[in-house]
Amino acid sequence: YLTAETRKIQVAANERTEAGIVKELIRGPSQVELRSLFNGDTKVVSVSESNGYLFVTLSREFLDPADALGDLPDNWAEDPKTVEQVNEYKRLAIYSIINSLTELGNFSGVQILIDVENTGKGERVRRSLLGFQDGTNDDQLMEPMYRQNDVILTPRTTMSIALDCFSKKSWDRLYK
Repeated sequence: YLTAETRKIQVAANERTEAGIVKELIRGPSQVELRSLFNGDTKVVSVSESNGYLFVTLSREFLDPADALGDLPDNWAEDPKTVEQVNEYKRLAIYSIINSLTELGNFSGVQILIDVENTGKGERVRRSLLGFQDGTNDDQLMEPMYRQNDVILTPRTTMSIALDCFSKKSWDRLYK
């Protein structure tokens, strides 16, 4: 789940506020008990808008596992549990961008692009590269995305998770 964090940021006069927000998301949370969802080498290549949509281009490092996952072995892609955890972090990272930028109220949706070839130009990539693997449309290109409230940690979702853990006697998960 995503949790809110409020902080003041400084944005250069020649930089879009939205780019500054994404850079702060990449930097990670200021609270020690929270985890970063991004590979720290990820860069914001560009941010632009068109027809009510915001286009955010990230460097190809976004496709690499998040720093919070630690040093993964070279063969991590062969372990289904690790692959799912990497994909979960990528999805949450995408949702953190989408939710933070749509919270501003200026855009109906956000299109994430990746500068795969390090040319400074973003392109739409397959859903599976961004952690969206459901077995049906993994090879489709990512479309613009919209705010996702169901991934935000609220008092209601916290209680629901706690009660579920309690009923299943999943004490480790409940503690986390």
